[in-house]
Amino acid sequence: AVYAAPLEALKMKVQSGAAKSAGSALKTALQSGIPGIYQGFGSAVLRDVAFTAGAVLLLERVWDEYRNITKKAEYSPMEHFLVSAVTTSALAAATNPLDVIRTRMMTQSLGPSQLYRHPLDCATKIAATEGMGAFFRGVVPRTIAVVPATLVFALVYARARKVVDEHAPPAWGGQGK
Repeated sequence: AVYAAPLEALKMKVQSGAAKSAGSALKTALQSGIPGIYQGFGSAVLRDVAFTAGAVLLLERVWDEYRNITKKAEYSPMEHFLVSAVTTSALAAATNPLDVIRTRMMTQSLGPSQLYRHPLDCATKIAATEGMGAFFRGVVPRTIAVVPATLVFALVYARARKVVDEHAPPAWGGQGK
């Protein structure tokens, strides 16, 4: 998030039309100093932490339930893909309000015309002026976009978990090989 948030903010400013180019967006951000460079950083971290922690915890739980239902110790790559895709899609939809807040925080003007002071202020104002439906704008593209990246994460995580389970000491729940 330390390097990604500023790049994401620049991209959003260009995409939203708030800046004509990445260069002009960068110039404006640099003129504002650290607050301009890291505009919306807190909301980006909030969204990323919620999604990543949710992915680890929810995927682990869903995989355990899937194994219990199917009575399989292992599952095929296609099963892994489908279970992960459904789980991360639901998680992406559930965290979409945080994505909307992040986008608003990153694309607003700084200074006297700044609309939102912090993520909670942003959420309160969106709910009051636009209604709760505003938090789910863009949910379909976001859900579609996160699935491929999360599937890579899920596959790597599953493999790492298997290696740890095989080599961790029994006191840690592993097999101690």
